[in-house]
Amino acid sequence: FLAFAYAGGFAAGNAVGITAERKMAMGSSAVRLLSSEHGDAIADGLRSNGHKVTTFLGEGSKGPVTLVYAVAPRKHLRSIVRAAQDRDPNVFWISEPAHESSGEPRVRLHPVPHATGWRAAFKKK
Repeated sequence: FLAFAYAGGFAAGNAVGITAERKMAMGSSAVRLLSSEHGDAIADGLRSNGHKVTTFLGEGSKGPVTLVYAVAPRKHLRSIVRAAQDRDPNVFWISEPAHESSGEPRVRLHPVPHATGWRAAFKKK
């Protein structure tokens, strides 16, 4: 019984933690939007909403495409995708976490150069 209770508590803690992290949406995301017809309209709409946007011209399998690239807070990700889909329902988008960017303050934690705690006992020479 105790093993099942432990496993259930562990799983519940993971589920609550993941849900809380998604709701807080801390950090930044890099969003890439690919549109064959409305790339400029998507970029202009995102710029009018205050997002920093860069566009690139590219070549897809069916002709020229526009790549719209933006880095924004994670909590704005859904609104960015929704705004792009309003202008082009066939937009292809990809998002990924932006661990560091030049526009935001960073806290860098440097690892300790030597083993600490119980691991130190096994690292001694």
